[in-house]
Formats: sequence, C-alpha cells, structure tokens
Amino acid sequence: MRALLINLAGFQIVWFALVLGGDWALGLALVWALWHFVKVADQSERRFLLVCGTLGLSIDQLLTFVGVLRFPDMLLPVLPLWFLGLWIAFPTVLQHSLRWVWSGHPALTLVGALAGAATYVGGSRLAPLELPMGDAQSFLILTLTWLVFFNLVRRLAPRATA
Repeated sequence: MRALLINLAGFQIVWFALVLGGDWALGLALVWALWHFVKVADQSERRFLLVCGTLGLSIDQLLTFVGVLRFPDMLLPVLPLWFLGLWIAFPTVLQHSLRWVWSGHPALTLVGALAGAATYVGGSRLAPLELPMGDAQSFLILTLTWLVFFNLVRRLAPRATA
C-alpha cells in the first residue's frame, strides 16, 4: 500500500509541477521516470513504460495536429516540453496506482477514460492549453481517445500483470 501511495503522490507532484510550472519542470519528470525505471520497474515494465509513453505522446500529437488540443504559444502544432514531461511521467502509474483502470471491469475503464479526459479540461484552466472545439466536444473526443488508449494498454501490458 505504501508503494502505491508513493507512486500516486509522486506522479501528482510531477503533474502539478508540469501543468503549473511549464517547461522548467521537465527535469522533475525525467528524474521521477528515471527513479521509477531504475528502482521500481522490472525489465518487462521498462519496455511497457517506453511503449505506453510513446503511444500516448503520439496520440496527443495527433490530437494537436487535428485541432483538438492547442497550445497558445506554439508556432507549429507540436507538443511543448511540459506536455512531453507528462508522457514521460504518466506511464509510471499504469502498472501501479492506476492498474485498476485498465485491468479490471470495463466500467472501470470508462471511469478511467472520463477521468483522463477531465484532466485535460482541468489542465486547460491551469496551463497554456486550449480546447478549440469547446469543453463538451473536446471532453467527448478525449474520453473516446482514453478508452482506446486503455484498451491498447491492456493488450500491451506484460502478460504476468495483464
């Protein structure tokens, strides 16, 4: 239980640092992910971290390219460094404090997808992130995106924990 609380609290600290502080907090995300990679993850989870981080980053880059997400200071539709930090840190909770979201009942996956979408809407109030399609339409698109993401995570998870 202690390890799960450290996992959840550590990620939340990183999330708030990135969302409120921006690019300067990328180093914190890197330190958190490196600590997790070296001290917590086994070999199969290390591969899982890299694959899920790359997958999530690619999905959000696509959402940025098609106009679901917008960053006001961007010259090109490319994710900023602080957002990269989120995808460096987020996979560290997938096999631990958020495992219940994608490994259990489909209703839990829906709850996780709704919560995932809500973090973008909430983050848009705190960070330089805009939802040009409006909150409701963006929330729907993001919820569906997170449902797809969590179902892919279920398929990609190491067999011993899936």
